Amino acid sequence: MSTTNQFSSVDLLTMMNFHKTLNLMESTLNEEVQQEFKQAFGGLIKPIASTSMTQWRWHSRYIIYTKFSGDNFWCGLGYFNLNPDNFTEYPYLGICLEVSPHFIERPKIIESMHKVINAHPNIWTPENLTILPDWSAIFYRKSLQEFLSQENQLSAIKDFFLKSINELKNIQPDFNFPWKGVSIETVTEVDKEKDPDTSLPSTT
Repeated sequence: MSTTNQFSSVDLLTMMNFHKTLNLMESTLNEEVQQEFKQAFGGLIKPIASTSMTQWRWHSRYIIYTKFSGDNFWCGLGYFNLNPDNFTEYPYLGICLEVSPHFIERPKIIESMHKVINAHPNIWTPENLTILPDWSAIFYRKSLQEFLSQENQLSAIKDFFLKSINELKNIQPDFNFPWKGVSIETVTEVDKEKDPDTSLPSTT
């Protein structure tokens, strides 16, 4: 809804197309993608439907994700920047690896992130790697606009999600990200009054 006391035409379109949009995003993050994500990173936060909607509400993203060390180090796959500042921007989709400013392993992870960016500057995108006390992240991503010309957009997006999982999984051995052997937290219920998902940062 708009920030005024009236519904705009954009608000009405959003309301009328909400479920269609949600179903489209859900179909690209289906069981096959979820299974690949879980196998690659050892876990998946559940229940997916409610946690993803919480992420949309609080952080303008619709993602599946897992936590490697509580809320300090995590990765997410899906749609980001769903509420851009203006109508000329598009959401983007892909995978994110993010670390908190207080995590004890942060220096090691940041060093590895810098190495990834230096080795693959045209593939991976950095966010706040040199800024404290902000969260820091690397993204493998594309603008949603790049998929609009595809004849089968949903199939193309799903294929990109699978590719994104492989891209992040494949850099782990070379850059030594510490999710192998790190205890992965799995949530099976969401407390509606105190949702743990809201503790994750808003990455744009």
